[in-house]
Amino acid sequence: MKTRLLLQLLCVLFLNIERTDTVALKSQTNTDKTVAYYAKLIVGDTSKLSELNMFLTAMPKGGDLHHHYSGSIYVETYLNWIAKHNYCIYREDDATLKIQKYRIETRVSELPDAAKTLCITADATRSNNDFYREFLKRWSDIDYANHYHDQPPPDQQFFDTFGYFGPVSYQEYNEGLTWLKNTAMNENVQYIETMLTSGPNLAVSDELISMVDALTAKSDDNDIDRILKIYFDTVENDIIVNTTINNYVQMIETAADGINDVNFTLRFQTYVTRSNTPSRVFASLFSAFSAAMRSDLIVGVNIVGAENGIVSMRDYTLHMKMFRFLKRHFPNVKLAMHAGELVLGLVPPEGLQFHIREAIEIAGANRIGHGIDIFYERNSYELLQKMKELNIVVEVVFSSNAFILGIKNEAHPMLVYKAHGIPLVIATDDAGVSRSTMTNEYLMFCDRYKPSYAELKTLVYDSIKFSFLTENDKKEQLEKLDNRFRDFEAMITNVVHTLGYPADHDQRVPTVIALFKKYANLNLRPFYGVNGNLMYGSDEGYRLTPGERGLRESFTNLFQMAVRNNYNEMFVFEDDAIPHLNFTQLFKELPRECRKADVLLLGAMVTNKNKKQWPKDTCFRPDGTTYGAFAVRYKKSAFQPILNWLRETNIGPFDTVYRHLLYEGIDVRVAYPPFLAIMDVSHRSSVNKGRGIDRTSIKARAELHGWNLDEYPTSKIAV
Repeated sequence: MKTRLLLQLLCVLFLNIERTDTVALKSQTNTDKTVAYYAKLIVGDTSKLSELNMFLTAMPKGGDLHHHYSGSIYVETYLNWIAKHNYCIYREDDATLKIQKYRIETRVSELPDAAKTLCITADATRSNNDFYREFLKRWSDIDYANHYHDQPPPDQQFFDTFGYFGPVSYQEYNEGLTWLKNTAMNENVQYIETMLTSGPNLAVSDELISMVDALTAKSDDNDIDRILKIYFDTVENDIIVNTTINNYVQMIETAADGINDVNFTLRFQTYVTRSNTPSRVFASLFSAFSAAMRSDLIVGVNIVGAENGIVSMRDYTLHMKMFRFLKRHFPNVKLAMHAGELVLGLVPPEGLQFHIREAIEIAGANRIGHGIDIFYERNSYELLQKMKELNIVVEVVFSSNAFILGIKNEAHPMLVYKAHGIPLVIATDDAGVSRSTMTNEYLMFCDRYKPSYAELKTLVYDSIKFSFLTENDKKEQLEKLDNRFRDFEAMITNVVHTLGYPADHDQRVPTVIALFKKYANLNLRPFYGVNGNLMYGSDEGYRLTPGERGLRESFTNLFQMAVRNNYNEMFVFEDDAIPHLNFTQLFKELPRECRKADVLLLGAMVTNKNKKQWPKDTCFRPDGTTYGAFAVRYKKSAFQPILNWLRETNIGPFDTVYRHLLYEGIDVRVAYPPFLAIMDVSHRSSVNKGRGIDRTSIKARAELHGWNLDEYPTSKIAV
């Protein structure tokens, strides 16, 4: 049976908002239609993945703030580079020859004959299908779920891949960055911060190396700072050291040559690897901080590598103190730090309790990458509050978290961070290894957690707002993002029109807008809501009808928009509202307590048929039998309480919010007598299934609700 799907629609007036520009109004209408269309794609237990994928592919995605250059490039591209340089790949292990299967050999001409027979070209690799498939599995995570027993564990499999493609990854930086740019632009990503290569080691004396290597995580802070200062003072003005760092900066700037243009922006994070000796870590860290001060292209410093390694765990606190020391000398350098990429069982319980906190409190991190073990951090609630106060951003990378740590769906701490108001951004980490894309990361987010369109846009905008760009560059990127979203939402509006809105609404919307313009002097504009019938296949197992669920979701989107845009107040009318013939004058004459109310029901209905009489008082407070979401004025003071109720409560129709608001001290009133608006009960409703076809006459229903039909343009009602 073909079911006709109707889209619920609200007409809204926003007061005290400068929206006279026709283009702005049109753009907002496009936004509303995009909200409605997106809501259709994520409702119910199963998202419409194919349509959602198309939507997210086309959607602007701002920036990718957390990804590693070498792990972002796909194996197939590396294989092209191997062919370009005439390198070969070992097809077997041989302990005698000291060769390892799947490894690259760059010194092909120097190989003995026995080794040459075991090392095959890129073309030979592609032509041998069995070996090629094994090769892809070893160099990435592809088909890992089809598990075989001699595979390494997921975390080892993931981190081992870097050793395979390492020998060729650094030889084609510009070509690789061009590939990343093209991939990003194809996904509507306009900005990336790439971790290209670590800060270089420095030539210092053996004595200095020994002094730093003697430090441990338990060393006294004064001793740590004293020894690091000796090192710092030694290298700060050293000619060889500065030449090394300048060459490093020049290499990065050369790699980026020709990448940046009007449509795309590239910046770099330099980094240190946590598995090295203390002296090597500090040398690389000094180089990284120094380089960030010497080039506008280098915008931050990071620390990378598996956190569960023996050295990583042993020296974690020492590393954080090294960051702290250098941050004092280079206070303007921004820090994005891998921290908390751990789960229970990967390390002993005590190893889960301090990584995120120390990255923030000791090192001074601005952004946290992964942050998975927040559940186990000491005083985690207090830490979350601190992160919120400091505006610490968490970079969420779904694919690698799922593969390396087995964390996904409801187990992912993204929900915890979101609940505690921590800013989030979505990133790719190592898309080449994970065989993923930025769109796929967003697809997992939307399919798993069903965010509103407003929440989705916030994540995108935050990827620019919390980037390490200069303030002027951020402003420019945000303006570009505004334009991209304007174009995107206009395109989605065209898609919506192509799919077609129901004729019923096409007829009613102009009518209700015209009525309120004529009798209430209000200039309404449409806000497209969510059709509950598209959210759920049936009513079975749910207390709410599809229409009630759709109305709740529609109001959630509406109030999110009102909060986001900082509206002072708004009138909201459903598309079946009918104004009083004397609406304008009656509204002016409302008693003071009415005009002061946080929520004013301009029309209402009584649902208890045993209660025939309304209260005699003017502007009474609603009780349990009073409903009326179809015509309401909301003040700013009510926006967030209503939104909180919608997010926290999912068992009641929207109209039950009024009792909750009264309980919370929010003033709710009904404008009566007479009602300033009534509802056209002659047509069908997705909330009240019997309306429009029941046996109760229109006049009888009007008597029940206290409506005098002579006071309204009732020719619009099919009496």
